[in-house]
Amino acid sequence: MNETASGAVRKQKALFLCTQNSARSQMAEGFLRHLAGDRFEVMSAGLEATDEIHPCAVEAMREVGIDISGQRPKGLSTYMGKEYFNYLTHLTHGLEIVASLATLEKLPGQL
Repeated sequence: MNETASGAVRKQKALFLCTQNSARSQMAEGFLRHLAGDRFEVMSAGLEATDEIHPCAVEAMREVGIDISGQRPKGLSTYMGKEYFNYLTHLTHGLEIVASLATLEKLPGQL
């Protein structure tokens, strides 16, 4: 973590990125916020965000004592050019990675 000019500790910013921002990235956001929310500002986004979090993701997290029911899917454009991230984790598999990188190149702004 960095210190600001006043000596306050600045939280590191982490973004979990996946295709729809409906399960994996939402769960990762919930876990990091739960485990280290005092040290990280945690966000998640999807390249093709859905309208709601998958109910199975909410239930799975509830089973381990973490409530993500208040989180909402967000598109990557929510953060493009507006946020700087110390950490970016891409949660997908196979050919989706190639498509995702191509999508990122088309979006304005920087991560």
